[in-house]
Amino acid sequence: MVDKSSRPIRGPTPTVTRTLLDTLDALADHVALLNRDGEVVGVNRAWLDFATSNGYHSGGTGLGTNYLQVCDRATGDHAAEARHAAAGIRQVLVGDVESFELEYPCHAPNEERWFVLSVRAVAQPAEFAAIVLHRSHTALHVAREVERIAHERMATALAESETDRRRLEATLEALPVGVWIANATGGLTHCNAAAARMWGGDAPLVDSPEEYRVYRAFHPDSGRLVEPEEWPLARTLLHGTAIDNELFEIARFDGARAHCLWTSGPIRDASGTMTGAVVVGVDVTASHGASRERDNLLATLEVERTRLKAIFEESPAMKAVMRGPNLVFERANPAYAKFVGDRQLIGRPRAEALPELCDNEFLEIILEVMRTGQQHVERRRPVRLARFPDGFMKTRYLDLTYQRLDDGHAEAAIIVHGLDVTDEVLATAALQQSEQRLRDQFAKLPVPTYLWEARGDDFVLLDFNDAARRANPALTSDSVGRSGEELYPHQAEIREEFRRCLRENTVLRRSIEYDAGFGMRTLDLTMGPQQPDRVLLHVNDITARRELESQLRQAQKMEAVGRLAGGIAHDFNNLLTVIGAHSSFLLESLDPADPRLEDAAAIHTSGLRAAGLTRQLLQFSRKQIVRPEMMDVNPVVAETARLLERLLTADIGLTTRLAEGLRPVVADAGQVGQMIMNLAVNARDAMPAGGTLTMCTSSVVVVAASELAKTVPPGRYTLIEVVDTGVGMDDGVKARLFEPFFTTKAVGEGTGLGLATVYGIVKQSAGHVTVDSAVGRGTTFSVYFPSVIDGVQPAEQRAVAGVVIRGAETVLLVEDEPAVRGLARRILQRHGYVVLEASNGIEASAVSDDFAAPIQLVVCDVVMPGLGGADVVRLLQQRRPGLKALFVSGYTEDEVFRRGIESLKVPFLQKPYEPDALARAVRHALEAPNG
Repeated sequence: MVDKSSRPIRGPTPTVTRTLLDTLDALADHVALLNRDGEVVGVNRAWLDFATSNGYHSGGTGLGTNYLQVCDRATGDHAAEARHAAAGIRQVLVGDVESFELEYPCHAPNEERWFVLSVRAVAQPAEFAAIVLHRSHTALHVAREVERIAHERMATALAESETDRRRLEATLEALPVGVWIANATGGLTHCNAAAARMWGGDAPLVDSPEEYRVYRAFHPDSGRLVEPEEWPLARTLLHGTAIDNELFEIARFDGARAHCLWTSGPIRDASGTMTGAVVVGVDVTASHGASRERDNLLATLEVERTRLKAIFEESPAMKAVMRGPNLVFERANPAYAKFVGDRQLIGRPRAEALPELCDNEFLEIILEVMRTGQQHVERRRPVRLARFPDGFMKTRYLDLTYQRLDDGHAEAAIIVHGLDVTDEVLATAALQQSEQRLRDQFAKLPVPTYLWEARGDDFVLLDFNDAARRANPALTSDSVGRSGEELYPHQAEIREEFRRCLRENTVLRRSIEYDAGFGMRTLDLTMGPQQPDRVLLHVNDITARRELESQLRQAQKMEAVGRLAGGIAHDFNNLLTVIGAHSSFLLESLDPADPRLEDAAAIHTSGLRAAGLTRQLLQFSRKQIVRPEMMDVNPVVAETARLLERLLTADIGLTTRLAEGLRPVVADAGQVGQMIMNLAVNARDAMPAGGTLTMCTSSVVVVAASELAKTVPPGRYTLIEVVDTGVGMDDGVKARLFEPFFTTKAVGEGTGLGLATVYGIVKQSAGHVTVDSAVGRGTTFSVYFPSVIDGVQPAEQRAVAGVVIRGAETVLLVEDEPAVRGLARRILQRHGYVVLEASNGIEASAVSDDFAAPIQLVVCDVVMPGLGGADVVRLLQQRRPGLKALFVSGYTEDEVFRRGIESLKVPFLQKPYEPDALARAVRHALEAPNG
């Protein structure tokens, strides 16, 4: 039908894209694309192969050939069909009809062939106006011819003899199409082998049309099951008419599906009576699939073309096509136009349309893509562009892609795809800055902080800050990524708390005791959820705070008891002063054989014990007035050991080891002796079955790196140790050892003030005390007094007890308590002094004014009604320059100081006192230098 001397028929044209040709090449049908004039603008591979195999100028493409003219010039047996085809194509091209189809013969030398020419107009013509499909129709043509022959042969066979009938059956068996014959009632009497093959190996001969349902078939359009009465054979039997070429999709007995054309017709005898019917089935699955594929392809091509156009035009990304070496804008979508400020782009070179973007780097990139065809991608490219009429240049950031467009055009083109990612770039930069700030804050947090992430049943360390590294030197960069089980194998409870923190999405706090390798530490943990699977852990070492809290509680207890002691000290000491002095007078006046001597001694001893109890109360609460002086502790220890010999039972051995060259300390010698005595008595009571009591002194140096430095600050100390081999103590007793009134003795056997007093004395002298004890292995008390620097000698010890110093000076005694005043007058007069008395400051001033002779000393109570002791002394010293003073008080230290008396600068005597103590204090005050 086509002139074999025509031009070549394969190859891309300037108006047909490579993508479209590649798509058409996938089809089995022969496809050609025509423009409005009938010119061939593109063909597929199947068309080329057909043309080559049939001698249509092998190796050529035929592009540019006018298909209408080729058909018009056709000669030979099929010239009429060619002209018919040309006429139909013209109708499609001018729009008279949407499609045209023609079946025509095109026989090869050794084969009869039939083809169908289909022409369809393009809905929105652009590069081409019509699609021509050329497909083989031989199989369907043969099937129809066979069907026709079968009809003719069956009609002849019915009129012939039994021999002719057998000949007909043989013929039916030889036919390549399925044939069924039914009698007048619809029962199937015969089918050939092709029928069984068509249905997957079986073709049941049923007895009535109702049983046709064994053959399952479906309407191809709706998929609805074909009912028995809808089969062509059943309808022919019912109406006596022939039915041609009905298409059903059958479900074969082997499970496969097939498309078949069904044709049925009546069988009549010589009189015209219908005696049965015949139906022929032709399997057209292959041609049906090709036809559907062709239709789907045409529809897909149109949809794809529309979709591509919509994608280009409506895409939020910027898209543009530039062609040629000058990069002339050929197309640009609205997004591109909006980005560059809605400038006139189409038809203008890039350098003219966008002069801001004409730097050499851009140009080199584009020309390289044109030359190599290699795609070029840039991320976050900064672009300075005047996007608005004001001409103000702004920097935007773009993701750009340059791709060469191969569309058969003589000049290469570039397609540009761009996304404005400025907001993303700025947001990312802000996020990075924020993250860096957070990282810096995390690193510089003063609290040790760790970040953990859940991994399976455990947690993995992701990060830790500088404070954590300082608190736990074992942590290194290698610790990151390790599990909690590896780093802290004994902290399973904490990992469970992590899981609860995430599960309940709440902040959790708890305290733990942790062995950090340099001692037990108390840690306060705060766990914050970082959903979905991370936990932020703050670890605060509160060991020092807990110790301070414990010390504060202890100080508060001592302060409370001290306030109680101070509240009763004044009146109690006045009473004890009178009791002690008068009992002393009785003891001096009674004959040793007098039976009243024992009663007087008991009174005196009880008074001394009461005074000692008051003194201990004031000592442990640090309320007693102290006179610290530079002293050597060895004589005090030796004197205490001498006194202890009368207190210890025979089954307790006493040993002293006093170091030579011991450095002096600054402390109140009386208090140090009281401290040693209390420790020794405590040791004695801890050895009910006997043992050894050892008292030692030595000079020690505490260094910062030592274990002891955790309790005693580094420095030089004079150490006093009291060691017993008694029953020892458990941790519970040691924790409360220095609490006031805490005792392990039976009721009535101890006050619980002995060790509390020790603690008060040590702290009042800036010292430290430690205890080493365990049940069954005895106890060691170690008292550390800061040593005085080398080269300073201890002061003279206090005057030796028992040496009575008399005098003849005049003493003005100012005391508001009559009993104490009378007692003091009596003691001073017994020691030779002239005594003037006054009950308050006003009376003392009058007595002084009335007494013309010199007064050498005023002995004045500190706290009195009206004028206080300090004011009375200042008033008297103004009137009598050079007058010396001795202050006396039963009040606590804070009250005395509040009343204006600095005990370390003026002579002072604490109540209660013994007669000899008052005499020595008066003598000392009189002999002290003025000033």
